[in-house]
Amino acid sequence: MGDTSARMTRHTRRVPGLTPAHAGCLVAAVLAVASVAAAQDASTVSLDDAVAAARRQAPAVAAAALRATAARTSAEAVPYLGNPSLEARIENWGGGDRDDLTKDVFLVATQPIELAGRAGRRRAVAAADAAAAEAHHREVARAASLAVVRSYVDAVRVRDEVALLEDQAARLTRAVTTMRARVAEGVSAEGDLRRLESESTRLAIALQRRLAERDLHTATLGLLIGRPVQASQLVTPVPTPPPTTAHDDVVEQHPAVA
Repeated sequence: MGDTSARMTRHTRRVPGLTPAHAGCLVAAVLAVASVAAAQDASTVSLDDAVAAARRQAPAVAAAALRATAARTSAEAVPYLGNPSLEARIENWGGGDRDDLTKDVFLVATQPIELAGRAGRRRAVAAADAAAAEAHHREVARAASLAVVRSYVDAVRVRDEVALLEDQAARLTRAVTTMRARVAEGVSAEGDLRRLESESTRLAIALQRRLAERDLHTATLGLLIGRPVQASQLVTPVPTPPPTTAHDDVVEQHPAVA
């Protein structure tokens, strides 16, 4: 027991300027950082969440929504009658020195009345512009959703491929280690070892390419949804079951046709 205490005393060093209060703050900061990192890793981003975030923050979707709102407001504000006009006119103004000229003042109000259905056509044009703006908004939102879906699915696919390649690389590394020991003992031929090493190198190159592709897809997805995301946060989407209705009904219900 005495020897153990001596060894512990010999290896203990005091950090200059580090008080118990400072040590407590340091431990608390480390624990806080660890908890934040764990919370970020534990948070998941589903495909629906990614699509909703992209629709909320995409500038093109917001601009299309504002144009649709402006067109709809303009269509609702179209009057039944044309714009009236008011004209003020004075005659015999500046007749020189003659005082016997009476200045005539006219105030003319004009209200155009559109015949042959022109007012209805004008309102129909405004309603058509509003409908076109709404359709453009839906098209832009659908395009943003499709871009998110592509990036999300690609990121999940490459993430799974990376996990598979990492497992294969670990197995092949153990096989190379075992083969190297067998070659050293003279049990196996060196050509078998070189073949395994070549396969291990090829697999390592493929793994690095998949890692770069995974980072590219996750970075693109982060730009689309407006916040950084890690591949581990993504959830594998559940495949949608095929429709049970008739083919013609499915076509008629498609957003591009409806």
